[in-house]
Amino acid sequence: MRFLQKLYFAEYHNFPCGRLISKQDGGSVILTEPAYYPTNGSIAVHIAETLDILESLGLIKVFFDTWLSRDIYLQKYSEIEGFLKSFNPSYLANNIELEKGYIKLSDFGLSLCSCIFE
Repeated sequence: MRFLQKLYFAEYHNFPCGRLISKQDGGSVILTEPAYYPTNGSIAVHIAETLDILESLGLIKVFFDTWLSRDIYLQKYSEIEGFLKSFNPSYLANNIELEKGYIKLSDFGLSLCSCIFE
């Protein structure tokens, strides 16, 4: 519930998120769970299960084929990448990069949160 509350009160009801991938031989492998960066807070990890549940309920949408491009978000993506790479020295390799994405409330999620938090 706290995650939904943070997302509801975030600017544009979204958070930048990312995960590390390794690109090799024309393909890629996901190395880490997604991490997100709330508008006012610190980077959070170990959220894959929460995202799966909320997305399956239709409350949020998670995108990894597009990302947020405002300057403030670009800085947050850079911080997410540095944070995730700090867990394992091998993640500093050249073929390891951040797959940028974002999490947003669905229309249904927005309506539900409006009923709960307003």
